[in-house]
Amino acid sequence: MKKNILCVLLELVILSVYAVDWPQTSFDMSAFNTQFAGSRGSVLSAGVVYSHQENVKTVDSGEIIFISSKSKNLSQFDSPLGNTVIVINEENLMNIYGNLDTIFVKSYQTGVSEDEIIGKSGNSGWKGANSGLEFQVADIISKTVINPFILFSKPESVQLPVIGNVTAVKKTGTVYNLSTVKFLPSDMYYLYFDKNENCMPFKIVVFVNGKEVENITYNMLKIKEKRLSLNGKNDYIFDEIFPGNNRQLISSVILNKGKTIVMIKFYDMNNNEKSISYSFEVR
Repeated sequence: MKKNILCVLLELVILSVYAVDWPQTSFDMSAFNTQFAGSRGSVLSAGVVYSHQENVKTVDSGEIIFISSKSKNLSQFDSPLGNTVIVINEENLMNIYGNLDTIFVKSYQTGVSEDEIIGKSGNSGWKGANSGLEFQVADIISKTVINPFILFSKPESVQLPVIGNVTAVKKTGTVYNLSTVKFLPSDMYYLYFDKNENCMPFKIVVFVNGKEVENITYNMLKIKEKRLSLNGKNDYIFDEIFPGNNRQLISSVILNKGKTIVMIKFYDMNNNEKSISYSFEVR
């Protein structure tokens, strides 16, 4: 990793500049049973969780600042990490290796080199069957956790999410299916689509009558009200992003009276786009 990595993050560059090796091998999206910003019980996932167990290597050299061989809940990451090694590099990024079955790092060891084998992943923290490493990257300067796919090599082919059953929901709970509705009362709405955490979007952009009203990027999470939140034109916490078992947030929008066209664009991490539009009258 190079020193301009934080500038890359601030500019929200989608394509990875650095082809850094991951801490576990295998590079199909199916290698992860939990993706970044997906739901983990009642919190947003602060990293990725592998679906298989194997040796874990460091992604960068750095200073060891934490070793735990007992399950411990680190509230700033909202994740029970289990056996954990945390390394901080010269760019003040913390690489967090959790859910380790065995730790090879010695108690007297103060640092690690890049590509050093530090343990074997297991089930000490994450309780899913046959789960592997839980890997997180945290920026201690900006107090955010970063989507590892921003920093590390990405698969050439990434499946775009299926845009299914888009609904507009009023605060009162009234639900309108945008594929069939002809009229909507003027009000504030939350837009949702059917959740599929095996195929998460990387970015969602929403336009109402040609004006951009939301731009949510799954590149990092920050702290809001002592909880991790996803950044858009508004900051959304878990309950707003995943209000139920089947819904995932697209945007919050205010719909004013008149003929209305809502366009939603979904992007994957390679900047491939899928869009859909809805037209109706707001009364």
